[in-house]
Parts: sequence; C-alpha cells; structure tokens
Amino acid sequence: MVYPVSQSFSVEKDISVRAGKYENIYLLETFYPASVYYSQQHINPLYSDNMAYQKMTSLLRSEDSAVFIINNFLRSDLERDQVPFKVLEENSSYLLVGNASI
Repeated sequence: MVYPVSQSFSVEKDISVRAGKYENIYLLETFYPASVYYSQQHINPLYSDNMAYQKMTSLLRSEDSAVFIINNFLRSDLERDQVPFKVLEENSSYLLVGNASI
C-alpha cells in the first residue's frame, strides 16, 4: 500500500475553501456546486451572465464588499482595463479579488 505524505486538493476546492471566510461572493467560473459546498457560503453565480465582466468591474470600482472568484485570464483583463482591485487569496489557477478598500 502507498500512503501519500501530504494530501493534495484541486485548485477549485482550494480557492473555494479560502473563500469561506468572506461574504458576498461572486463566481465567474463553472464550479458552482463545489464552491458552495467547500466555502459553506452563499455564492452568486455569474458565469452564465453575458454582462458578468461589466458587473464585476462596476462592483470593484464601488465601495461594495463584493469578492470574486476569478481565473488568471480575468486578472490580466482587469489589469489591462485599469480596474482597481486587491488580491485577497490566490493559488496557481484562481484568485479571490475585491475592491482596493477591502
């Protein structure tokens, strides 16, 4: 029998667990059931909304306490569009971002 020295988790589970300490969470990815389960929080799914990026940038520019689970490609888009945001948590594939005042 082989016993792994350390447990490994998917990046989706990892970022969802990290999201659990925040409220008002929005998801721009498709792992909605897993994010709800592992974060144990209410998650607002935006991945099927045609205006998801615009809604996210609007909330990031406001004083709202919204937190978003995004992928690294969206990080590049936010930087390109000069949207102010703060990285709250990250792993190799996903980030939790909020407005700069969080």
